[in-house]
Parts: sequence; C-alpha cells; structure tokens
Amino acid sequence: MMRRLVTTLLIAMTTLAACAPAATPTPSPTETSTPLPVATATPHPTATRASTSTGKRTVTFTTADGVTLHGTLYGQGNVAVIFSNMGDQRQDSWAAVAEAVAEQGYLTLTYDFRYWVNDKIDNALAKRVADDLSAAAAFVREQGAQKVVMVGASLGGMATAKAAASNEASAVIIIASPTEAPSLGLVVEISELQAITVPKLFIASESDRTVKAEALKQMYDLAVGPKELHLYPGAAHGTDIFKTENGSDLQARLIAFITSNAPTDESAFAVALTATAVQATPAPTSATLLTGSPLPETTTAPAAATSPAASATPQALLPSAEKKMSSRTGTAYTLAFSPDGKSIAVASGYEFSIVSADLQETRVVFAPPDIGLLGVTWSSDGLRLASVEGLRHPTIRIWNWDAAQQQIEPQSEFDGGADEYGVSWSPDGRTLATLANDRKSTFQLWNAMTWEKDRVLDLPYQNPRRALDWSADSTQLFDAGEANGEVVIFAVNLQDGNVTEFIKLPISDIEVFAVSPDAGKIAVADKDGMIHILDMAGGKELSAFQGTGEPVDLDWNPGGNQLAVLSYHATLQIWDVSRLLPGAP
Repeated sequence: MMRRLVTTLLIAMTTLAACAPAATPTPSPTETSTPLPVATATPHPTATRASTSTGKRTVTFTTADGVTLHGTLYGQGNVAVIFSNMGDQRQDSWAAVAEAVAEQGYLTLTYDFRYWVNDKIDNALAKRVADDLSAAAAFVREQGAQKVVMVGASLGGMATAKAAASNEASAVIIIASPTEAPSLGLVVEISELQAITVPKLFIASESDRTVKAEALKQMYDLAVGPKELHLYPGAAHGTDIFKTENGSDLQARLIAFITSNAPTDESAFAVALTATAVQATPAPTSATLLTGSPLPETTTAPAAATSPAASATPQALLPSAEKKMSSRTGTAYTLAFSPDGKSIAVASGYEFSIVSADLQETRVVFAPPDIGLLGVTWSSDGLRLASVEGLRHPTIRIWNWDAAQQQIEPQSEFDGGADEYGVSWSPDGRTLATLANDRKSTFQLWNAMTWEKDRVLDLPYQNPRRALDWSADSTQLFDAGEANGEVVIFAVNLQDGNVTEFIKLPISDIEVFAVSPDAGKIAVADKDGMIHILDMAGGKELSAFQGTGEPVDLDWNPGGNQLAVLSYHATLQIWDVSRLLPGAP
C-alpha cells in the first residue's frame, strides 16, 4: 500500500532540524504543568498611561543591501522589542501584542520581511530574513534603544535564532520554529544557537501540525542556558495561539519574560509581576470509538465494545531491525516500502535514502541541490518515486529509480497549484493523490499518465495527519483529521464521494498512523512512540508496544506482517507485527 506523510514544515514552517549532527539533548523541563509567574499590568500610583500613548506610527528602514522595509513603531523607551512574523503572515499579526508591550514602557517594532512583493510571497527572498531582522535591530538603535529584545514566530523565530547573537540581543523569544526549512535553503546553524547566551524562552503547541513541538524542542535542546520551554495544549501554530483560550496567558507570559530579563527605566516601576498559576487544560487520556449521528454523506463503522486505550497492555519487545539513518540534518520525515517489499525509501529533507527492508544495506543516498524532500511514495511498479516539498512549494516531482544501477534521476515535475504536504501513489498506478492543505483535508487526485488534475476533494476535517493510504483496489483513500476535539480515522470512496468514519481517538493519541494493505488493521502512534494495532472494523485493540520516540511516519510492508517506524531523529525500526497479534506462535 502506498502512503505518504510529510511532518514537518517549511516556512511557517514545516519541517525541521539542525544542520549538523544533533548534540546530546539536555533534559526538557516539565511543560505546561508548572505554574509560572505571569505579568499583570499594575500602574504605579504616580504613573498613568493612556492606551493612545503607544504612539503608533508607520516607518521605513533600509537593509545593508539597500532593500527598503516597511514597519510600525509603538511606544518609546530605551529598550526595543522587535517582533518577526510567521512566514505566511504580515506584521499586523503582532500588532496587539506589540502595543501591549509598548504600554509597559518599551519601544516596539513590527515589520514585513522583504519576501512580500506586491502582496505576494517570493520564496527566493525568504533566505534573507535574518538580514532583514538585523536591519530592524540597527533601525531601533538609531531611534535611541540601548537594548534589543527579539521575538519571532515560525519563520520569524528562525530569523531571530540566526540574528540574535550577532546583533547582541538582550533576550530572545522563539515560538513554534524549526531549525531548518529545506525548500528555502534556510538553516539555523548550531553555532548560531549556541552563541546566544542571553535568556531565551521557547514556546509551542503540543499538537502543532505545521511545525511539530519536537522541532521546537530540538532547538531548545541545542541552545545553551539560560533557557525556558513552555508547551501549550492544542494545535495552534505560532501567533495563532493568541486566537485560542491560551492567548491571554501567552501575552502575559511574553510580557513577564521581557520585563524580567530586559527591564526599561519605566517598566521597573510601572509593572508589577504577580505570581499566577498557569493551568494547562488536561489532554484526553482515553480513546473512544465513534458514536452518534454520521456526517452528511458519511457512514459510521460499527463501534466496538471496548475502547483501544482502555484495553492497552503494552508489550516489552524489541524491533527485528533498527538503523540510525544518515542525513545532512540528523532528522527524517517520511518512509515508504517499495511495492515488492524489498526496499524502503526515506525522505529526510535534503535527500532520499533507499535501504534494504532488513536495514542491512544502504542502496543509495540521493541529494539533489536546492530541493526539499519531505514526502515520498513509490509507483506501483517500483520504477518511480514521487515527492512533495510542503508549504509554499507546490511542485510535485517524479523520479526514476534504477534498481540495477542503484540510481535516482529526475523524470518530470509539475505545479500542483497549492501547497503540497502529502503524496501517495495508488496501487493500480493510475492516480497520484496529494494533500493540498496543511490545516484542512483537501485532496487532489492526479492522472498518473498525463499529470492532469482529475478532481479535488474538500472534507470537513481539520489538521489532517498528512498521511494518505489507499485500499488495495484503489477505490478508497484513508486519512485522519480532527473534528469536535478528536481525531477521526476515515476513508473517502472515490467512486461516489461518500465518507466512512471508522474510529475516534483523543488528539494526543494519534501522531501518525498507517492502514494495513488489506484495510483490516490500523497502526497508530502517539508522540512518545507508543504504538497500538487496532481492528479497523470496530476499533478493538489487537496489540500495543513501545516503538521509537517522536515518530514521524509509519508504513506496513506489502505483506502486512511488518511495520516500519521512523522517528524525527532518523531512527528507523522494523517490527514483526505478525508475532504481536492474537494467535501468533
């Protein structure tokens, strides 16, 4: 069965890793459950500040290479706070926060990166974001700032990480950022991170699907102290957290960090810090099967008597094979068994690796220049591969695989017309399916003979798991997406367009999944690598075992007796599932 998942980020940002072998990570603190002091604006009796005192004004400034950037200044003070936006956002995404910080006695600046050209994004310019931030730092110093605090989200966080040390930032806040964006050629070097010796605050959502929390945590692990890490429940990405129930807490947390680590003359007496417990909303802990009325044109599979999590008894087993994949970034994103089950393709951002199914032989490592390789699938004859790159990179590429010569060569490419996050070739070889949206379930179906688009399917699920699985007869396409606070595993019938929902699970229980070739079983894994094998017909748990942590992809071999598990840190495992199921010898 052909399926593909892309888990990482490109600008905004998918994807995700350091540009050198990972350093030994430092232990992460307990996230979301430890009360932290948050700032409460308490004016000094002799100091009053009207909301209009922030003095919002439009400004321009020039980069070192002569590009004019547009920004907005708020407030005044001897400490400036610069806000750098997410890749697909403009400076107004920070406006409310910038004004709130300015009211504490700071000079604050929002601005647009140079890649916004005539209200459209020029990807070729995105690699200059750190240069743009450096120009912003020089500009606020010209306005009288003696210290600079840098705050960035997603792509803006990457810019912050790259520019903070060289611009002598006094404090740094990074929200939902990876350490690499392969399709943009942008990498946060380990040396850049470790040169930031001032206080740092790292923030993400636990279930962020655009930039996984593990990617932000890797940046945290690589950074030197002093540093803090905080994860919010939910899936909101970057500044979208401000739109959730955690928005007021995030704003207060930012203000507390800024005023504590880079106080201004005014903030020293105008703001008092009040210790307030930050309570995280507990994530669901038990799985439930789908019940209730189906969606329009949606059918519901029969419910099982017991929920998967309730019957879980994890087995203490070892994989039949394990391999640490070699990649430029030390990370990986996607794997796919070949149709004959003899090879596995792994996409790791900058390269494809093809290894033998027993993991004993690395057959080829292919690294085309200036191309992101985040999603991969095999053609049904095993002679070609298809790949996608992620956000703001609509190109779908087809590659020839010469098994005899062990070579990969480009065959063709075409414009998908949308951001492409997942890719899967049908077993009959006639159709290529792509996931054309990161935040809702939008599938494109392509004629594999002409590469013309046959149709687009828009389904009512949010935050799709970016995995596409085919039924053996190529008539159904499986995926998982969120609805009403749960993850729904579903299939869409390509002949009549009807959707069948199979199982509902808590969001925290499904990081990745894979449907078996006969569509009788489904493997799901949480972010810690606990894997459950469930019966598709009713959701009954058949087996549970602990796989590698931080999984980014799962795939069944064509025989349905082995499961491959790939971790974000490029550990590939093969599990003999036939030994773990009921009735196994």
